[in-house]
Amino acid sequence: MYGSAWGLLGGSLVIALPVLFQKIEETTSIEKDLKDTDETIEDVLGGTTVPATGFSEHPERQKDSELA
Repeated sequence: MYGSAWGLLGGSLVIALPVLFQKIEETTSIEKDLKDTDETIEDVLGGTTVPATGFSEHPERQKDSELA
């Protein structure tokens, strides 16, 4: 019984691993992240603009000439 329990556990992990790796995303778009919340993009980004690529540059990382 002990061996069959470990066998079932191992088998289920082998079956579940491909599903887990397909569901994990490296990045998430802001629109998808805020889908079921009350917040807007302006609330989250604090007034910074969102470029067409969907990424915003953090103000502290911008060059001094861009901030002026």
